[in-house]
Amino acid sequence: MKKLNKSTILHWVPPAIQAGFFLCLLLWPLCAPAGNLDRLKKKAERGSVKDQIKLADSYFNGRGTERNEKLAAYWYEKAANFGDPVAQRTIAYFYEVGIGVAKDPARSVRWLERAVASGSLNAKVNLAVAYLWGTGVRRDTALSAAWLRDAAAQGSGRAACILGDIDYFGIDGSINKSGALHWYEIGARRNDPYAQYRLGILLSVDTAAPHGIARAVSLLRKSALAGLVPAKYAFGWLVDRNPKLATSPKEADSALQEAASAGVWQASLMLAHRASLEPAKPNDPTLAYYWLRIAAIQGGDHSQPIIAHQLDALSRQIGASQTSQIDASAAEWAAKHKVPLQFVFSKTSKGSDPVLYGMRIPDTGTHAGKIVALPQEDAACIPPESSQISPACAGGS
Repeated sequence: MKKLNKSTILHWVPPAIQAGFFLCLLLWPLCAPAGNLDRLKKKAERGSVKDQIKLADSYFNGRGTERNEKLAAYWYEKAANFGDPVAQRTIAYFYEVGIGVAKDPARSVRWLERAVASGSLNAKVNLAVAYLWGTGVRRDTALSAAWLRDAAAQGSGRAACILGDIDYFGIDGSINKSGALHWYEIGARRNDPYAQYRLGILLSVDTAAPHGIARAVSLLRKSALAGLVPAKYAFGWLVDRNPKLATSPKEADSALQEAASAGVWQASLMLAHRASLEPAKPNDPTLAYYWLRIAAIQGGDHSQPIIAHQLDALSRQIGASQTSQIDASAAEWAAKHKVPLQFVFSKTSKGSDPVLYGMRIPDTGTHAGKIVALPQEDAACIPPESSQISPACAGGS
């Protein structure tokens, strides 16, 4: 199988991530325990802001009741009207992306302004993003940059990362690579996963940087563990080429599988590459074919020029009967992971299992991805580490 070149790692970044701006993640409090929903409703209806937020959380997360985005938005807005900054920032996000309410960027901005007035630092960053792109408000890059610098001075790693993006991509009209590195360094030190990703990518291709590759791996590992999907792919890619920097033999595969699960067809292609060419493993054409088939499904027309010949060659090597079974298995797995994500994370409440969420890649022309609840993985359908494809995943008994 043909090796991937270094441009792959740089050129696979969703367009919205190349633009580099999102509303802050983790917008609401920790998931509320299911508890007694009727009792929670009564307290919320009597005006308890704390219980209004808990009730909104319950409806959004589907804890103790059916998941209902409209009721979640209703109760978040109730709490927001009482002046709670977290609720204000949350309902602003809901209006931005259309969760439980119709999309309304102007109304989103108004809620962000109220959240900023209530003292929310993250709301200030989000409002700066709105002004940077003119989303729901007249575009004003100078005002946006001023607010971002103020937020960065108050400790926001995300604001520092966005300032780095402004310099790196020349969004204000002039490119400043040294200024971008300065801001990415600040953001990375403050554990912002986007800044860690940006800086890790830059260090991975700068051979003149002292300890560049080792530090790049460290930064990308942190970003990947935080949940940033492009970092998972980039980390797996870099560790594949620098195996001595891995903490375990399975680290690259794990990161690439997580990226593949989030819709990155290039990660599936890398897994096929590792199955067929990894020196430390026996050649496994069935597993290579499995991941190539998934990459073909995920990548569509984009992947065909790269994958078609390899699929054909492996199909002849494996044989029609086994190929048909693996095709079914790959299709089953891909169907369960068809939503392209930019971020994955979980929320936990006392006495309950974690709830897994993903943030979708933003629609064209927008800068905030919609948060969606993700189903728990069926253990039988976790991507295999050997050529034994699970019959359950293939639709067998």
